[in-house]
Amino acid sequence: MKKWHKISLLCIIVLVPILLIWRLMMDNDTRNIVGSWNLDFDNTYLYSDSVFLEFLNGWTIIHEDGSIDLPPLYVPNQKIQSTLNMSKGIWSIDKGNDSIIISASHHPFNGRYFVKELLVKKDGRLLESLQLSNDSNVIVLYRQH
Repeated sequence: MKKWHKISLLCIIVLVPILLIWRLMMDNDTRNIVGSWNLDFDNTYLYSDSVFLEFLNGWTIIHEDGSIDLPPLYVPNQKIQSTLNMSKGIWSIDKGNDSIIISASHHPFNGRYFVKELLVKKDGRLLESLQLSNDSNVIVLYRQH
């Protein structure tokens, strides 16, 4: 019986720190992108079947719980609440591909994007930049560092 206790104790001593370090690393990746971001209209390119996409604002809010509020699209003759509902979605990180998945079926940001995080200087201010890109879209978000 003593041998079993020693093996169990050894496993706990070795596995618990490994699991804690792994969990902290996962949270750090998520923590870097959670929060409020502003869309950089000048450097964002979206492929769309419609001729022109017009956003009501450029705010993107990435929540810790996996939900995301995307910039609402202007749609003529559509109620504002419906427009806001269409700008809600969910997000997740795909560790294996260094990508983020945005699921919002009625929004042009819907899709899987490669993620690139940068610090950039713009108009004398240091900004965090989050660049999301795939085959057809480039989305650039920024916030104060």
